[in-house]
Amino acid sequence: MSFTRIKPGNWSVNEKLTSAQMNALDIDHANAVDKTGDTVEGSITFQGGGGITIATGGFLTISGGSLNISGAGNSINLLSGASLTTDATSPVSFGGTLSVAGATTLGALTINGAAVLNGATTVTGALTTNNTVTTNGAVTTNGTLTTNDPVTHNDSVTCNSGLIIESGVLDLRPGAGALVEGGASLTHANLSNHTYQSGAACTHSSGSTTTFAGAATFSSGSTTTFSSGSTLNVAGTLTVQGASNRIQLSSRSITRVQPYIFLPTNPDSWEGALDDAAVMQTAVTGGARAQCMLSLPNGSTLTSVRLYFRAPTGHAVFPITLGAIYVTSAPYSSYTASSLGTASKSSGDYGGNIANYNGVTDYIEVSGLSVTIDNTTTKYYISVAAEGGADSLAGWKVLGWSATYTVSSYDEG
Repeated sequence: MSFTRIKPGNWSVNEKLTSAQMNALDIDHANAVDKTGDTVEGSITFQGGGGITIATGGFLTISGGSLNISGAGNSINLLSGASLTTDATSPVSFGGTLSVAGATTLGALTINGAAVLNGATTVTGALTTNNTVTTNGAVTTNGTLTTNDPVTHNDSVTCNSGLIIESGVLDLRPGAGALVEGGASLTHANLSNHTYQSGAACTHSSGSTTTFAGAATFSSGSTTTFSSGSTLNVAGTLTVQGASNRIQLSSRSITRVQPYIFLPTNPDSWEGALDDAAVMQTAVTGGARAQCMLSLPNGSTLTSVRLYFRAPTGHAVFPITLGAIYVTSAPYSSYTASSLGTASKSSGDYGGNIANYNGVTDYIEVSGLSVTIDNTTTKYYISVAAEGGADSLAGWKVLGWSATYTVSSYDEG
């Protein structure tokens, strides 16, 4: 409803004002809005160029009703320096598209339509989204955050009261990541699952600790890396599924003392050692040989073999040979021996001085090997030749021997 003129043609001088005109003017006066304060029972329409200006200190109060903005292109515009503020107990509900370009601080917020938040947004109460929300600025929530549709954040999100995902997934797209900072923790509760699918990679940096009290599944093709200084604690059982799957290691060199089980070529040429340090010693002069199997992890790479010995005393001159070892392989299918490497001692190793050789404790080493061990098809062993020939003595002692190899996976054996 709007007022119309009582007398559109204007009054003339000394023309009477009728009672009907006075009554109409009285009614219009009663229906006018009082600028000092009034209640409006009907609708007010602002045509183009019209509006309401609320000066500093003024306010617009909506009590029990609503502020409706309809029609395509119509909006509430907060101009430069302006703000929209609600207290913590006042919910704000948007059923249509919400576009916020500046910083926004809200109490409880419910978004039922699509929303784009381009500025920093702080929600001090509960935030509920029922449609797609895109944030291009930092978002901070101090209350419960409930999302029933996708939320895209192009900037940081800070939740000061926890983030609960009732259904759906937390989807980190390519290029995104999840960072658990120092002092924070990532906990999987009882009966929860942690799954890494094929091609996935998980890196734990130095100083971090990972504890699995329940089930953690690493699918085929996934990679989990624990950097230097990090710790993996497994309170339950660690199961590696699949017969061909292994716990992988960075390639490392390992030296393993080999079992003292020698098979003399001539049993009468060897005897038990007379001191605890030795395994056995030669019982005859002129030389003696024995063999011993190598015990190495399948798939490892043999790099060297070392045999420790002690020469007998009493030599006046060097024997013809001072000791040698031979590393050999033989396939089970044919038992045809193949030499992998050999090494021996000579008088030059002792400066040509027999005093340096008499009673010496030393070793013979075959190094520079690169033999991939396949225990399913091949056996590997060493042959030991004690000092021999003219001027050799009995009592050449075998003290023990070791093999050095590299591995890149855990050795179940």
